[in-house]
Amino acid sequence: MMKYLTAIYMRISKADKNTLETNSIVNQRRIIESYIKDKNEIKVIMEIKDDGFSGMNFNRPGFNKMIREIEKNNINCVIVKDLSRFGRNYLEVGKYIERIFPLLGVRFISVMDGYDSINHDELMDLMLPFKNLINDMYTRDISIKIKSSLKSKKERGEYLGAFPPYGYKKVNSKLVIDENTAGIVKNICHMALAGFSSSFIAEYLNEIGTLSPLEYKKTTDNRYFTAFSKDKKAVWNPTAIKRILERETNENILNYNLILEKEERERLVSKLKNDVRCPCKKPCTYIFSGMVYCGECGGNMVRKSMKKGDREYAYYVCKDCKIKGLGKNNGISEKKLENEINLEINQHKKVKLNFDYINLRGEYQDWDLQNLINERLKVIMCLERIIVGRDEKIEVLWFDDRKDV
Repeated sequence: MMKYLTAIYMRISKADKNTLETNSIVNQRRIIESYIKDKNEIKVIMEIKDDGFSGMNFNRPGFNKMIREIEKNNINCVIVKDLSRFGRNYLEVGKYIERIFPLLGVRFISVMDGYDSINHDELMDLMLPFKNLINDMYTRDISIKIKSSLKSKKERGEYLGAFPPYGYKKVNSKLVIDENTAGIVKNICHMALAGFSSSFIAEYLNEIGTLSPLEYKKTTDNRYFTAFSKDKKAVWNPTAIKRILERETNENILNYNLILEKEERERLVSKLKNDVRCPCKKPCTYIFSGMVYCGECGGNMVRKSMKKGDREYAYYVCKDCKIKGLGKNNGISEKKLENEINLEINQHKKVKLNFDYINLRGEYQDWDLQNLINERLKVIMCLERIIVGRDEKIEVLWFDDRKDV
């Protein structure tokens, strides 16, 4: 009697774990072992399982291992509980059962379907493709229902994530603002608006002892666990800051009440889009970065500086005028720009700016962070762009929907 070197193959998807006890790995093993106990020609040499893998995808670690063993002639028989455990893709299942396994001389047994490739009749040959098709249709039907359910929940404003994002809490499946952390999120956004880098914001929050999102989750939900935290205590980092800024400026991600006001969010989107790297290792960019445009060619003007003796002189210059054949490059000194803008804002908005705070003059340890943020926000929240003409006359464009600061 020929001996069949057999692999028992078992599979369970994530969806099966939550719904069908009959498809558990334990139950699959029990059914197969019961079937082969009086089959003397079958010698089980290995047990292979794929835990948490969809039957529509045949790129599974256990399945791939089994195929490699077949190719090495270590296996010439495969047993599964039923066809759906082998796979739910109609075309792929048919390809293996009808073409690949016969070509490789592999016996295939599906216990619950009553199918044995060396002992079957014409009726079974006729029924097998239909069973495969039903399994395929079942998966597609489940997929459609799940997507429809998720879409419906999203339209009702329900939050689908396991844990709420930092700044929010989950109440009755919906996200509401978490008063304990909303102020921190708002301050992060205001610091970004004021031109502070993500690295500086993270360092500042760590310095004042603010709990990082991971540490805060631990205090509010003891179910939370992650294997990615390498340190005993997780700290703020630039990536965490960027995630918060991305979330607060993307209405496609958040379909619930936002921490930022609409005007603040719009300014932050513009600031993040136009911002530049912090020069000279300063904690924040210059206040007019991304705001100053050339009146001749429409290009963005950049800040340059030069030293003369012990003093530093700064100016904004357009590098595109000469390239575009519009004569020498347009420019204006930073001091003149500050005076003109201060005059404009004072006349139109009744706001007096302190440029010592705005541009971080003097020793950095002496400046007051909150005053710096407040002074910068006055500019960000009212100015849209500054256009510099050839005669160093400037034109200030205001945000139409905000008349007062």
